[in-house]
Amino acid sequence: MDPTQDIRTKSVITKVTIVVIVLALLAGCSSGGGGKKDRTAPQVSASPPSMIFTDSTIDVTLTGMDDRQAPVTIHYTTDATIPTTASTVYTGPLTLGDTTVLKFLAVDRKGNESDVVTEGYTRALFPIEEDWANSGHGAILDGAFRHWDEDTEVPTSCARCHTGQGFVDFAQDGTVDNAAPLPLGHYCDSCHESAPLTFYDDLASYPALDPVEFPSGEHASLWGQSNMCIACHTGRSSKASVDDAIADDPMGPYRFINIHYYAAAASVFGTEVTGAYEYDGLEYVGRNTFPSHPCEQQTCVGCHMRGDRRDHTFVPQVSDCNTCHTGNTFETLSGSPSNHYQIITAMSAALIDEIRVYAANQIGVPIAYGDGYPYYFVDDNGNGVVDEGENSRYSDFDARLLKAAYNYQVVQKDPAGYIHNGTYLHQILHDSTVDLGGLPLIPAPGRPGFNRDNASKTDQWHLSGHAASTAEAFRHWDEDGEIPASCARCHSTPGFIDYAADTILDDPAPLGSLVECTACHSDFNLYANPETRYADLGENAGLEPVLFPSGATATFGNASNICMTCHQGRESGVSVDANSPNTVVQSPTDYDSFDFVNRHYYAAGAILFGSDVNAAYEYDGMTYAGQNLFAGVHGSLTDCIGCHMRGMQDHEFVPQTGDCSVCHQGITDFEQLGLPFGMPNVDYDGDGTGESFQAEIDGTAAFTYLAIQAYARFGLPQSSPVVYSPTSYPYWFKDTNDNGQVDDGEASFGNRYRDFDRRMLRAAFNFHAAQDPGGDIHNYRYVLQTLYDSSDILDDGAFNGSPPGTRP
Repeated sequence: MDPTQDIRTKSVITKVTIVVIVLALLAGCSSGGGGKKDRTAPQVSASPPSMIFTDSTIDVTLTGMDDRQAPVTIHYTTDATIPTTASTVYTGPLTLGDTTVLKFLAVDRKGNESDVVTEGYTRALFPIEEDWANSGHGAILDGAFRHWDEDTEVPTSCARCHTGQGFVDFAQDGTVDNAAPLPLGHYCDSCHESAPLTFYDDLASYPALDPVEFPSGEHASLWGQSNMCIACHTGRSSKASVDDAIADDPMGPYRFINIHYYAAAASVFGTEVTGAYEYDGLEYVGRNTFPSHPCEQQTCVGCHMRGDRRDHTFVPQVSDCNTCHTGNTFETLSGSPSNHYQIITAMSAALIDEIRVYAANQIGVPIAYGDGYPYYFVDDNGNGVVDEGENSRYSDFDARLLKAAYNYQVVQKDPAGYIHNGTYLHQILHDSTVDLGGLPLIPAPGRPGFNRDNASKTDQWHLSGHAASTAEAFRHWDEDGEIPASCARCHSTPGFIDYAADTILDDPAPLGSLVECTACHSDFNLYANPETRYADLGENAGLEPVLFPSGATATFGNASNICMTCHQGRESGVSVDANSPNTVVQSPTDYDSFDFVNRHYYAAGAILFGSDVNAAYEYDGMTYAGQNLFAGVHGSLTDCIGCHMRGMQDHEFVPQTGDCSVCHQGITDFEQLGLPFGMPNVDYDGDGTGESFQAEIDGTAAFTYLAIQAYARFGLPQSSPVVYSPTSYPYWFKDTNDNGQVDDGEASFGNRYRDFDRRMLRAAFNFHAAQDPGGDIHNYRYVLQTLYDSSDILDDGAFNGSPPGTRP
């Protein structure tokens, strides 16, 4: 190699190296010293930070600095949208005169941006505004209101419950027509009309608020301002949602279905709105009306606004409960609250364990439950908890696991469910555990193994007909807006209390109550004295003695009078002959024809007293049994409370055959009840066999019915065949094809039977009265006598013993 060439090459390399080094040094210098490029984001803060301010305005100062202590540029927004470098530049303290979500970021000279910082400033000039600011409705920085900030608006599917504008839009017609601006909590105008501030008292102006439609498609109402609360606290899913998902893809697998947050109303209304997954073939309780509580503590507004709306934090106070309950937290309140809290806590833990076992063993993919959406995750290490990094959504639910997981979430998303409706939540937890193959820790009310003797009176009551919130007995007047005075006595608690005082119902009763504790107890504080019934019946004219529809009175001389004040029917034998002819012109031969006289439902008290109160139609010249005194060895089993409350211990009000089987051996059902100690029963219906009292009533009623049908064909001036349907009002209908059976379309009100003459009407009244369940026990002799006489007089117009069988 040429030595000069080598020297030239080395010279070039040296120059290049020097250039690279210089460039590197220059680059280092340009980064501000230290030889490193500036990639550090600046810091920015507000003074004061988020706060509630009680002056008319507040000044907020924003401060930013980079790591070199160099000035920065701050950009901000005051409309909750996300700021960018194109947003307004901060130049000095911001004066805020209203509730504001302030968002800001800082940018240094090298373009490094800070994270967006969010602060909330809530103006509260009055105490009620300060309460609101401290409530969930005023938590302007919570996800419930900030979730959509990046979208710049709240979509129609969410605006109903997450914005005031969307709520009002929904309340007017049941739909949200437009996306809503980003919300600042739920302010006054979410629940109040324009100044002066008033609640949406006239809910009729807001069809979506009365009644409220739930995700199941069912409707429910608290018939007042609390409907504003339940309109949002319904959840967003239901049993129907789960069933629809399974029906759309019967083979699965499925993704989790979430009821959504704070679905308190779904708990309160129970089976009325099927918010939880209710398993086919099982019965579930309906709404919890808080039966022992004063009216002002039976609704959302009553508890969460403390009755007179003085508390806009919407947080119930334990002190409001301490008049009756001991305990310094809701979870420890004596009686039903603490009992349900402990049960639901234990049952929830048992169910999630069963869910894990089922997922691992039956699905083959372990599952864990976490606090955040979507709640159920693949449990990679199988330890039962969601560990860091375990963020894979669980998507392998089969139908059975989906139902149970949904119910577990229903309970978790109503943290006060043990108060709202502990019985209902206990039932769904129990049934989900069973469906997965587990053994429940504590049998639920209404389920096998449930020990009602040891259960709370509230649980017992919730299983009874007195609490059947979906029944026609309590829902019949929903469309009328109130219960008329003529019905309120027995179909509402306020009406009963009103009637008991002086036998006069002064006003219609509001909708919403069942037969609750204070219908029978004269003191709200049942814990101080659970036996505080209307003990001094003499101070309540409607209770001592009890007036019956015939005008006669009767008494047990004790609290059973409370029962028969309602369980007496609304008509009597006297009503039959007092009834006026209808307007039907009979053809071809006109005669005085009558509509049926309905005695009404469950008239057990009238049947028990029999002839003493003229319960059925009693024919002149015949004698009838009076009060059934249950003579003999019945002990306490002689009145309503003795049998139906078993000495005041059972608020389900269902007698137990075990109380009778000591003497009436071998019975497993009350319809098997006959004479005691194995004595031969009497053959009253003439079929050649002495049977139970109910069987003899059924046999006698059968030939009475035939006698009525024969009379309708051949005894009236012209033939008018008739049929009877025990489940369709008004029970008697025209037999249009004269086949003696109730065919499709015949049991309709338009086809009701209006051709009774007086004789046929008397027999029809007695036949219908004999259908009263329990008549065989309450007074079987009286029932048989009235049935027998009805058929005897129909066949030939005389009491001559012509029917089969024997009259008692």
